[in-house]
Amino acid sequence: MAARAARHGARVVVVLIAGVGLFLVLLVATGVPVAQIKGTACGTLGAVVALDRVVPACIPPARANRALAAGRTAAQRRAFQEALGHYRAAVVDAPGLRPAHIARGDMAHTLGEYEEALSAFQQAAAIAPSADTAVGIAAAAERLGRLDVAVQALESASARWRQQAGAAARAAATNFLACAPANWKNPAQLWQTCFGSRDAYAYSVDASRELVPRWVFRLLIEDGQRDRALAFARDRGWVRDGVDYCAQHTVPIDAETSALLAMLTQPERADCAVETATNIADEGGARLARLILLDRIANAKDAATREHAEHIMRHRLPDHDVPRVAEGLNAAGWRLQHVHDASDEALVVYQKAIDADARFPWPYHNIARLYMGRADYEQARAWLERALVAAPEYWPALYSYAVTNANLKRWPDALVAYRRAATITPDDARLHANIGWTLVELGRQAEAERELQLSVRLDPSLHAERAYLNSRSGFDPRIATPPASSR
Repeated sequence: MAARAARHGARVVVVLIAGVGLFLVLLVATGVPVAQIKGTACGTLGAVVALDRVVPACIPPARANRALAAGRTAAQRRAFQEALGHYRAAVVDAPGLRPAHIARGDMAHTLGEYEEALSAFQQAAAIAPSADTAVGIAAAAERLGRLDVAVQALESASARWRQQAGAAARAAATNFLACAPANWKNPAQLWQTCFGSRDAYAYSVDASRELVPRWVFRLLIEDGQRDRALAFARDRGWVRDGVDYCAQHTVPIDAETSALLAMLTQPERADCAVETATNIADEGGARLARLILLDRIANAKDAATREHAEHIMRHRLPDHDVPRVAEGLNAAGWRLQHVHDASDEALVVYQKAIDADARFPWPYHNIARLYMGRADYEQARAWLERALVAAPEYWPALYSYAVTNANLKRWPDALVAYRRAATITPDDARLHANIGWTLVELGRQAEAERELQLSVRLDPSLHAERAYLNSRSGFDPRIATPPASSR
């Protein structure tokens, strides 16, 4: 039995060493510095066979590897500040260990620490330049408003095939070396799971070929460099005769890039950009959405399009150009809150966004929504009042303020807010239903029934409202028609 276990252990070690050796050869072939190879090898093997106990030079890398593992564990518990502390320690222990810098950069970016993120990715790039470090540099630099740094980094990420292949190979190697310690006891699983890093290779090539150029194009437009953006699009083969960029076409670009190209090349036929701007705003892009809407207000031939663009500008966006760092911090807070379920850390980041721009209503509203999710409506109400001071016509805050007051049973305040919101979106069936239910609570039955009738005419699927009206007077929603939208 003992002999069988010994043979199994020997096979495991042989497979592991062979796999690591294969990747070390690959790393050398793709230009990874020797210091990086030593740090990675010591860190990985030290975590498995206690190499640091017999090779003094491996003590710091092995300690760094343990710090990285502790950081990943903390991140899985959503203790992101703790994770960042471990990654910082890993960098101190092994300054030549590229994955430590990347982990620190990723976590710092997640927490809105953009200066630290930029520094971390730049240090990783100094060890081994690659597409992933370039993208990390660009993401942090963009948030800091350093667009020249961002564009330069992204242009380096759009490398030739051999450079892309090298970056992808290094990404695959990193994945293997991170995966091996968790699967080393089972050679079959080690091979099947860890050598799945070939997926990282394919992803890296695709990302460099498709996503990065679109990002460069957007940054150039957002920075006001329209001539340079158009020249870049021509070099990519995106500008073609006879193409309507607001219709279906075969140019390999997404809807956002199509709308931006329509603005540049076909301003009289670029009204699809209004919908694009709305989507960008919904995804947290206040600056680019504002730029697009201002273009449509100035250049759209159709009066209804201009009116619609003005409506979105007035009621959905800040009334000024938000600093890039404030926009980025708000987006980081939103991801912490909704993607990572780290609401306490989201609160810290939202407050940083407010510190960067006290007139920006979005972080106030996001903090309020966070407290609404906790059913802490008093706190939510206070933050919504601050949002409405910053932007009195900001519709989402108006609606949330009405809902919050309703939950607090402050019916008169709720009614005022609902009606203010209804002047902005008069064809919103749910909004009229809420006005109706608020009037019921206030004992104003006749007014309540009129609002509920309107809500059902606007949306016949509102079953609770229909049932209530039927119980009162046998209401028929087919009688009369809803009013036209003011939008």
